[in-house]
Amino acid sequence: MIDLGGALGMTITVLFVAILAAGLAYGIWASGHAPRDPLTMRRKNQATRENFSDDAVEEKPLLRDRKTR
Repeated sequence: MIDLGGALGMTITVLFVAILAAGLAYGIWASGHAPRDPLTMRRKNQATRENFSDDAVEEKPLLRDRKTR
């Protein structure tokens, strides 16, 4: 019988590190492309406060389409 324990462990470790690196790279990329204008940030923070309040019944979208105003 062939013992694959060491090779399998190394493969799993390498895959885990590659997946972790890809997740970190995506997070850095996404944070660099996040909206930074004050109006958008105020609307986002207000929607977050409303969604996490004690009397919130249904979730409100963080960013509404400007045409619906």
